[in-house]
Amino acid sequence: SRRRCGSGCLCREGDAMPAKGEGKCPPNTMKKLVWCNESCKEDLYIKTDIAQLADDIGAEFICFKKACKFGRWLVQGPPSIVYLLTSWREAKPCSDELRRLKEELVDLGQITMMVLCTEDNTSTSRAQTWANRAVKHPW
Repeated sequence: SRRRCGSGCLCREGDAMPAKGEGKCPPNTMKKLVWCNESCKEDLYIKTDIAQLADDIGAEFICFKKACKFGRWLVQGPPSIVYLLTSWREAKPCSDELRRLKEELVDLGQITMMVLCTEDNTSTSRAQTWANRAVKHPW
């Protein structure tokens, strides 16, 4: 079960939670901003910007090249809240991984948002078509 702590995070019962105004949750209870993209390790400019965004919202920043690595990480201990930022190439594999894990795990955590990043109009159009066909929050 979860409850909102003093910093506004949705934390699990029993976790060390800060009182109102005491700052951010410790890393093991924070929300996570996960970037899943094949070039996440090489694209330092974008990685730096996303890491700053994660810090701005009080989230720990984690990146994975592939959806399967994201899935393995998620199984180790689902965080309270996950914001998933993914490339168009990894969107469907991430969605499939989440769907598979949801069937296997009782408590997957809360995937609050999945954001698809595209590089051109063609990819954007394909991503929109895919998202419109997908069931809302299939996981």
